[in-house]
Amino acid sequence: MRARLAGGVDTVNGVSEAIWLERLTNGFSGALRAKPVYASFCLIDAGDAREIIRVDRSGPNGEVRNAPEAELQSEGEQAHFKETMKLAAGEIYVSPLDLNRESSATETPYWPTLRMATPIFAPNGKVFGVFIVTVDMRPALDRVRSSAPEGGQIYVVNDRGDYLVHPNPAREFGTELGTRADWRADFPFLATALDAGISYPFGCQSGNCGACKSHLVNGEVAMEGYSEFALSDEEKARGLILACRAVPWQDSDVAWLEA
Repeated sequence: MRARLAGGVDTVNGVSEAIWLERLTNGFSGALRAKPVYASFCLIDAGDAREIIRVDRSGPNGEVRNAPEAELQSEGEQAHFKETMKLAAGEIYVSPLDLNRESSATETPYWPTLRMATPIFAPNGKVFGVFIVTVDMRPALDRVRSSAPEGGQIYVVNDRGDYLVHPNPAREFGTELGTRADWRADFPFLATALDAGISYPFGCQSGNCGACKSHLVNGEVAMEGYSEFALSDEEKARGLILACRAVPWQDSDVAWLEA
């Protein structure tokens, strides 16, 4: 920092900016090799919003490498940069979980990321730069998928209603890919209740726990796949449904068992 602010040479110890950047790059590279879940470390100049250094896994066979000067990008229009610039010292910005983007385009093959960033302040109290860690979320989401009970299904959605995890991967990250699949359309009874502020009981949202077992008061629904543990044939014959697996064919009324 001191070297860059002084025009290229640290006024305290006489070390050049180039040497400081080499030391910082080596430190980032070592940390990245030790932490496989991290995809990249990046330091951005607060003045021109351009990357000063970026260490990532874009080398041959995913090896850690220092991005060459020609590949360093401007991050000024990115939300993670703009939001981090508003923070006080010690505060951390955490991005939404989304697909990785490079040069304003979604990178292929697609892979989900989470960005954490914090501002770095100069001695004069002004923001010198922004430090960003990009986390590869594929291992975490794969662990979620693998935790589904036998015969069960797991769904994870974000605050926009997009699926982050779905039994059919083609339905994940729909908004970003132009093929949005909103969970509310797939689970209308549950969505209507929750959107109305009704504390409707639910648990797995995959037809396995039975927490959303309800009476179908009137109307007609189709039941998507579910476990007989959650809803037996005898219960179904008595007009019980699982709200999380019921798709209405017409206007219908339901009431949960406690009602």
